[in-house]
Amino acid sequence: MLLPQTVQGKIDLCRANIANDLTTTGAITLQNCELDLSGAKIGRLCDSEDSWPGPGKLHLDGFEYESIQRAAPTTANARLAWLKRQPEESFQTQPYEQLAAWYHRAGHDSFARDIRIAKERARLRQWLSILSKSYWREVGAKLGIKSKRPGSSAQTASRPWKLYFKEPCKRFWWWVKDIIVGYGYKPHFALIWLAAIWLLGAAVFGHAYPEGMTQSASYKYATPEQNQTDLDNNTQPLGLMLSTNYPAFNPLIYSLDVALPIVDLQQERYWMPNSSVPEGRGLWWFNWFEVLMGWFLASMGIAGATGIIRKD
Repeated sequence: MLLPQTVQGKIDLCRANIANDLTTTGAITLQNCELDLSGAKIGRLCDSEDSWPGPGKLHLDGFEYESIQRAAPTTANARLAWLKRQPEESFQTQPYEQLAAWYHRAGHDSFARDIRIAKERARLRQWLSILSKSYWREVGAKLGIKSKRPGSSAQTASRPWKLYFKEPCKRFWWWVKDIIVGYGYKPHFALIWLAAIWLLGAAVFGHAYPEGMTQSASYKYATPEQNQTDLDNNTQPLGLMLSTNYPAFNPLIYSLDVALPIVDLQQERYWMPNSSVPEGRGLWWFNWFEVLMGWFLASMGIAGATGIIRKD
């Protein structure tokens, strides 16, 4: 199907069934036109950026296509700009999933991941917009300003816990998944964050050494002569003596030992923040922060790599 070169008003192809190509390339201009492809099914999409309708004038919910012409814009960034021509208030997941599925069939898995990440971000933006509008409707209701939507204030007031606590927590979790593992589509992001925490810890502990760090107590088995001396002096446990062999403090290895769960690099067991000085007490809090972040980032990375977080 070939559209005319000059188009004004609205083209309604809602639920159309076109077995071959839908072409909007060449001299065709749809900038001032509204194009409705909702529910349409076509064989191949042949378009160009110059032929796309203006912002808010493209309707793609339910639009299905088997392929996109090679000469058409096929990069993820270009097609995201295409998806953004849809009305902002009518976000739907189907156009994103349709495009991601086509990228996957075409072997462009990285583009497919980018589209699915963009889908989650668009979903979050829509929810934040709805939350903001609901909040101001609530404020307006308290001030005696009537909402344009019938019953909206009553609905908001009837579920304040869900609207202002549960939903924000859920969306915050979405945001965390985005920056840590790209909603599960880019689990290597967790390694980047872990490396940043590791280097930050190395800088902090390295700056604090030696005053802020101290050797932890370590014992080894004592000889009978040493044991008798210790008993006379009442200095340490029976049969043991303080070890004088310590690995040299290395801030890079120490920070890595703290950040990595389970792994023992023989630094954390011999060195610890010195709580007898103010700087050391602050290091204890940072030490626990790095431990918790190490566990969290490792868990998120594993969850992302195994597909637990993804919603394909």
